[in-house]
This record gives sequence, structure tokens and C-alpha cells, in this order.
Amino acid sequence: MTRKRSGLLALVLTVVLSGLLLAIPPREVAHAALGSSDFLKASGTVLKNNSGTGSIVTLRGTNLGGWLSMEQWMSPLGEGNLSRSGWTATGSGSSGYNNALDGNLSTSWTDGTNQTANSNWFKLDMGGQKTFDHLSIDAGTFIGDSPVSLLIQVSSDGTNWTTVNVIKDSGTAQELRLTLDNVYTARYLLLIQTGSKASWWSIAELNVAQADDYSMRTALYNRFGVSATDTLLDGYQNTWITTADLDHIRDMGMNMVRVPISWQELVNSDGTWKAGAFTQLDWVVSEASARNMYVLLDLHVLPGGNCPWASCGQAGQNPNGFWTNTANQDLAVSIWQGIATHFNGNPAVAGYDLMNEPLLSYNETSTEITTKSNVYDRLYDAVRAIDPDHTIFLGAFFGFDKIAAPSTYGWTNVVYEIHPYDMPNSKDWNAQNTLIMNALSQLGQYQEQWNVPVYAGEYSFYFFYDLWSKWMSGLNALNASWTNWTYKVTGTVSEGGGANWGFYNTNTNPVPDINKETTTSIASKWSQFGTGNFLANSNLINTVTKFAGGQQWMATIPLDQTGWTASASVSGSGTPASNALDWNIGTRWSTGANQANGQWFQVNMGSSKVFDEISIETDATNTNDYPAGYLVQVSNNGSTWTTVASGAGFGHKMVIPFATQYAQYIRVTQTGTSTTNWWNIAEFHAFSEPALNRTGWTATASSTEPGGATAGALDGNAGTRWSNGAAQANGQWYQVDMGQNQTFDRVLIDAGASASDYPRGYQVQVSTDGTSWTTVKSGTGSGASIVAEFPVQVARYMKIIQTGSSTSWWSISELNVYGELAKSRTGWSASASSTEPGGSTANALDGNAGTRWSGGVGQASGQWFQIDLGSSQWFNHIVMDSGSSTGDYARKYIIQVSSNGTSWTTIANAEGSGQVVTANFPITEARYVKITLKGSSGSWWSISEIRLFE
Repeated sequence: MTRKRSGLLALVLTVVLSGLLLAIPPREVAHAALGSSDFLKASGTVLKNNSGTGSIVTLRGTNLGGWLSMEQWMSPLGEGNLSRSGWTATGSGSSGYNNALDGNLSTSWTDGTNQTANSNWFKLDMGGQKTFDHLSIDAGTFIGDSPVSLLIQVSSDGTNWTTVNVIKDSGTAQELRLTLDNVYTARYLLLIQTGSKASWWSIAELNVAQADDYSMRTALYNRFGVSATDTLLDGYQNTWITTADLDHIRDMGMNMVRVPISWQELVNSDGTWKAGAFTQLDWVVSEASARNMYVLLDLHVLPGGNCPWASCGQAGQNPNGFWTNTANQDLAVSIWQGIATHFNGNPAVAGYDLMNEPLLSYNETSTEITTKSNVYDRLYDAVRAIDPDHTIFLGAFFGFDKIAAPSTYGWTNVVYEIHPYDMPNSKDWNAQNTLIMNALSQLGQYQEQWNVPVYAGEYSFYFFYDLWSKWMSGLNALNASWTNWTYKVTGTVSEGGGANWGFYNTNTNPVPDINKETTTSIASKWSQFGTGNFLANSNLINTVTKFAGGQQWMATIPLDQTGWTASASVSGSGTPASNALDWNIGTRWSTGANQANGQWFQVNMGSSKVFDEISIETDATNTNDYPAGYLVQVSNNGSTWTTVASGAGFGHKMVIPFATQYAQYIRVTQTGTSTTNWWNIAEFHAFSEPALNRTGWTATASSTEPGGATAGALDGNAGTRWSNGAAQANGQWYQVDMGQNQTFDRVLIDAGASASDYPRGYQVQVSTDGTSWTTVKSGTGSGASIVAEFPVQVARYMKIIQTGSSTSWWSISELNVYGELAKSRTGWSASASSTEPGGSTANALDGNAGTRWSGGVGQASGQWFQIDLGSSQWFNHIVMDSGSSTGDYARKYIIQVSSNGTSWTTIANAEGSGQVVTANFPITEARYVKITLKGSSGSWWSISEIRLFE
């Protein structure tokens, strides 16, 4: 479906874009569209459908950034030249300065002398403070007269100067198109020629530009008019996000998109509504609804800009134009009234995000916070007068202390939104981990304190995929909604963490010069930014997909390194490879020389292990000594290697995930170079989910070779085996009883020395009772060892069924199951707010399903059950089983942890729905665990058994 407003230019753009649009055909929609029963409202700390009375709906999705509001770092924005009206210039020489500002490439300024270092200069006075991040210095028809090199300085007063760095020149030999290292606000610009050349320095045209949504649109409006520009933007928008993109998002398991919107997408500068204001929004709401996804409408770019960054659409100083100009605030009110009128009652709209990242200053005072909250209240009232039902999202930007509590203004049916970022420390694992821990703690605190849902509207943790997992599992545990920033970006991985913000990245096609090119040329270049021209960011897609459906987080732990040995291509004096395996961050292996392509570090684990990520960490003193680039390979013989991961280095602690491997050797090879840094590894670890303890397990099989035993696959001895004693045939099976329900998602089936006895085809089935079975994995064997992975299961029995045939027998030397280990409850004690007469809290810890603890009264908010683990312990999963008292499960509850029994942190916020209540959260260390009810029921609260897992 091609979306357009109207206009003659639409036909031209449709022709230009048609090849790309036809290359991405829409898929069949697999779900019924959202209906009236899907309408969301806040209900305490969660969102529920059926207008707040139905089931919990946790929104999990992504931002459609760069679509209806552009940002240069992620979309092909093109910078808009500032108006040069009233500008004046001076320089070396005696005249012709304003020729550089007259719009004529055939005239120029020059001082008429050959270029000499620090002798030629040009100074611009822009008449007032201007905000900019790009310069264009064009020699025009004066061939060869570009400067050799430049010193660029800016000033607000003409006296105090700041040197500006250039990070990119996308121009030609005649025209420098310079991207500056920051957004600068200044009145004066000074250019000093710092090289020498036997030709003059001529400036035919000097332009100063800003790459933000407002400047881009203004430049296009001034050149082509509003109607033609909007049609041009329609063409870009119809390329940037298509039905195929919504299919990708749906297929990741997501149920929501947040749509950042520029105010200029909807209204003209005079506040009148555009004829096609809702064309794109109506399209995305309809198409998302058809895919069973909600849409959050985010007014990302407000008139005047409500934060100082280009991400708010209009870069500028604080306080900026939105907060100081009441006309801009009036226009924002009018815009929200129009949005609320248009979408009132639409169940596919999750809510209204009134202002993106509202910020009056970097250190907001109480007066400024009150100003912000008053504006929020005005917008809230304007929406509520028209639409009393849709949820309103409020930004707790820079912290929950930077916005009023809902009770202050009587706000109801609201969600508080956070955007946790630590951009200056994008390569610091420790800083990002601290950010996550603090954000989750505050989120849980205010969710409970203010009794509101909380939503993580934007975030990125760069290349730290383990921290992405930790963050999203924490949000899911708290039933907090989330959308990562963002769906796609143009940047490449060589640009550091920025390109890893998108599920799709790396599009190096040229960005149009919106100040010079024709509409046809601009449209043609924008047509190259459909998602088909980007690279899929598989690691990020795979990581986030695990959590989009609410799948529980399985903690990984470092493998035991006993008996491991390490070697390296080169080692510096006193820094042997073995130092990386000694669990001492104070020692290190180092190359002792600058990084060079081909240097390697290798570990022999002594035998094959199952693992799915490694970590390499520098010592604390030399934190820049991480590899410039890396290649991770594995092997079972130390000779034949398989590449499992590669990329650019990204910090002093690098955790590198990959598809699950079963191998003995791991090698990390340097693929970059550095003239300043050595490569060092103070600590090397490989990680896996733990193998479950097989003590007490029993096995049966469809047949067993004479003299053999089914237990041979469970005894930890690679020299023994179970074998069926016959040629492989469809329907043969091997079954394990694990004694009690276990949590797992991976199984290793290893034929060991009987290398050809692997199953040619297999199914993995699970059961809680040994009678009713569910198939969780089907596959084809191709070698002696098979690692079968599947969604997390809670089951007691597992059965492997042969689905192929072969003249070889079927043998299993070792069968290991990987998942979570139940913590020993030795030394634990429990207490509760109340206990039924004759009962005991210890009954919940005794391993006897026939006993229980019960509160002895109907469930009521505030009742609690607490465990003292006796010492600080790690865990990430709690299971409460009400046993035969099947209706006595906790209806609504929070889980808190503490190191001292006094100060508590909320880690889970959920509702039980049956006999077995589970809570999964990021791995945490604590001594005390408290479960507190937040709802009521006529049923008692009973726990037959409570277990913790790691």
C-alpha cells in the first residue's frame, strides 16, 4: 500500500520508489485485528485489556525512529542551511568578504595570496547566537582554491574562542562538507588556513547548517513549498517503514511500536492542520492492529524543541523555544487535541506519549520541575477533555524526581516513562551494568510507591548483549513495558555502539544535499533506505526476541576452569597466557607489543564443554588494551577451527555471545591494529547454563544392548554408554525421569567414542506426569554430539525419540540437561505475617509436598512470607507451589530482596494464575527474600513448597 497525501510530485516519487517497494512484498497477516476488548487502561501497576478490567498486557516492542521525525545519526536526514540574512564577514585581504554569502558560485572572497600556514583567515558574524553542526565551504568555479587544512573556532562574544573538531568530510575537492564533533551554539565563526599551497584560498559560498528535523523541513519548505516537500517526505516515509517491517517486528514476538512524530508532520507553521496530517499514522495504526500490535503515539518533536538536542527535532540552548514561548505550548495543546479527537476510542492505540525527553536544563531546579509538570498537566487536561479513556504516558526523564507524582495533579490512567542511557560510557561494561541495576531498582520503587505502570520507552546497552538480557528480564519480571531505541539505523559497526541501536544497520548509500539537489535526485537517494538495503543485526535480534514473548531468563555461569591451559601467539615479559585463567584481575596476559592482525590467545579446556559465550577483560590499569577487532573460533582437535563470532572491539570487558557450542578449544584472534595499545586479557571465561545434577535420575528405553544399562548415559563416565543394540529405526526411544520438575531448555546427546551412533533424526518430548507428552524440538543428527535447544520447559520427564533410520546402532555416551539448579535449602528459615493454627512456615521448606504453610485467613494486601537463606546467595527464579490446596496461590504479589532484612529492593511484580506460581528475574545476590501480597481473595494463601533456582 503506497501512502501519500496528494500532489503532482507524488507520481514522480512513486515511479522512483516503485522498484524498492515492489521488492518487499507484504506478508499474510496471521492474527485478527485488535478489537474493543483489547482497549488498554492502567490497573494499579500494570496495563490490562478490556479497558483495565481484563488480563495483564505488558507492551514489548521497538521504536520506529527516523520515520516521522528524522535524526541524522540514524536516518538520511540531510542538514538544512541556516538563513544568512543579516550575516557579515571579514578576513585577510581588504574586500570581497560578502561574496562568500551572496549565493553566487561565480563570485568569491580571497585575499589574493598563496596559501600560507596561519596567514589566511576568514571570520563570520551571524548576527546572533546560532545552533549548528555542519559547515559547507565551496570554492565554486575557482578550481584548486580549496584550503589545504583548517583550524575552525567558534565564539559567542568574539573574544573567547573554542576550537571545533571535524569528524567527517563528505564533500569533494572543491567543496568541503564538514560534520562537526558536536552541536555548537555561537555567534562567530573563525576559519584559519593552516597549510601551504601555491594557489589562492577562495570561498565562493560558505554555509552553516544544522542537521535536525526542523532545519531539514525548513530548508525543503523554503525551496519547494510545503505541499511538494510533504509529498517528498511521503516517498521517504513509504520507503523507511513498510508492511514488511511491521512483519519483522511481529515475527520477533513484539506486540507494540512507539511512533516518534514531528509536529510539522501534522500541522503547518501557523498551526493549521495539513490535509494529509494523519495519512501515515492511520496507516501504521491499521497495519499494526491487523498484526495484533499496539501503537504508542509519541510527539517526539514539539514546536520550539523541548530539549536541547537534535533528537527533540530542533537543537538549541536551554531554556529552549518550547518552554519559553507560550505560543509553542499553545500549539502543542492544539496538536494533542487534534490527535485525541482523531484516535478517541481506537483500541489499537496504546496511549499518548505527550512529550519526548522533556528537559529545561541539565540540572533542573524545583522551579523548573514545577514548570515542566504544569505543562504536562495542561496537555493532560486538554487530552482528557476529549478522550477520557486512552492511557497517557509521562516522561520521568533524568529521574522520577524530575516530575510530579500522579497525586499532585490528580492524574489517573497514566504510565511513567524512563529513558536510561549512559552514552559517555558506551564501552564500559561496569558503567552500563550499574545503570541497569539503578534503573530497575528505581523503577520497582516508584511503580510500587505511586501505584502506576512504568515503561522503558528508550534504551541501548550497545554491544553488551548479556546486559540487554539482564535489563529486559528485569523489566519483564516487574511487568514493565518496553521499546528499545530503535528499529533501524544507517550507521556501521565501525562507528562504535551507535550502529548497535538498530535491529537493522549499515546503509552507506549517499545522503542527499537537500540545499542543492532536485526533488527527483533527493527522492532517488532516499529510495535506497528501505530495510532491504540494511544488514540484519542478528545478535541483537536474537537477544531481544527471547524476551519479546516473556520467555524467562536463564542465567549463565562461568565454567569450572580446573585443568584448563592457555597459550598465545606472543606474550610480553612477565605476562604469560596462564594469567588470564587465574581468577585474579590483578594479573594479565599481554602481547607486550602493539596490536597486530593475527595475534591470538587460545584455551584448551581439557575436554569438550557446552558453552554459549565468552568474556575477555583487561586489567584495571590498561582499560584501552582490548582488541581493536576480534574473531572467536572453536575446535575439538586444536587443528580444525570453526568461526562463531567476529566484530570490532567494544570495551575493557567484552562479553561475546554466539550459538551454543560443544568444543574443547577456544581461540580469540586479533583482527585489528593499534599503534598505541597492547592487547591484554586479565580474565578469560566461558559461560553456560549449568548442567543439572543427575543424582537420583532413572532411565528407561525401548531396547538396550545385551549387558548394557540405560544408566550408562547418566553416570558421568564417557567410557560407558547406553545403546539400543539394533539398527536405528523410527520410534525407538530413550526416557529420563528427573525425580521432580526441573527448569531447562537445552540437552546434550553425545555418542562419545561410538561416533557414528548418533540419531539420524530425533524429537525431544517433555512431560510432568510421564503420560502426557509435548514435543519441544525436532531435528536431524549430523555428528557424534547434538545440542538440542528449545523454549524453557518445566517438566519431570524427558524422552528422546528416534525419527530416522540407519544401519548404525543408536548409542548415548552422555546425556546432560542444562537449565537452572535448585538451591539447597539447608539452613534456611521462614517467617510470615500470620500462620494457620497448628501450621508452620517451615512446612514450605521441608521437601514434603504433603505439608504446607498457610496464612489461615483470606488473602489481603500486605500479607507476607519471608525467607532467611542464612547467608548471601545468588538466584534468579522462585517457584511457589500451593500443592493440593490448588486454589491457594498468590493472586497478586511483589517479591523483594535484602542483604540485611531492613532495606528492600523490588525485583518482581506479578499476578499468579494457578497452583504453581513462578517469578523469573535477573540473577541477584541476597540473604532475605520477601513475598508480599498486593491483592485480595476469599482463598487462603498457602505454600506447600517454595524453591529458589540459579
